[in-house]
Amino acid sequence: MYMCLNLYNFESGNFTFYNTYNSEARLKSDKISALALDDAHNLWIGTNIGIEILKPDKKELWKPAGSETFPAYSIETLAKDIYGNIWFGNQTEKYGIIWKDGNIHVHVRIDG
Repeated sequence: MYMCLNLYNFESGNFTFYNTYNSEARLKSDKISALALDDAHNLWIGTNIGIEILKPDKKELWKPAGSETFPAYSIETLAKDIYGNIWFGNQTEKYGIIWKDGNIHVHVRIDG
């Protein structure tokens, strides 16, 4: 499934179109599978190649401290808990939590 993200600015009356082709609002992937909004109004975007965060004032790719490769796999679910942490997961192998302070804890499912 190929998708993009369109956001409407109520103040200006304009749409911003986010996809892999838009040089001003570029996403790393058009395959969006999950969205979550946190307490700071950041929009977390789960795609087939990881997580990006769209902050209210700019778009930037999120990378956790101490890791250059996470999350380099498909993210299929995102959810914010009552404490402001973001939970993520996919169908095959990994799930985890991104703590409000930016630290991350990844679980790997082991069969058997």
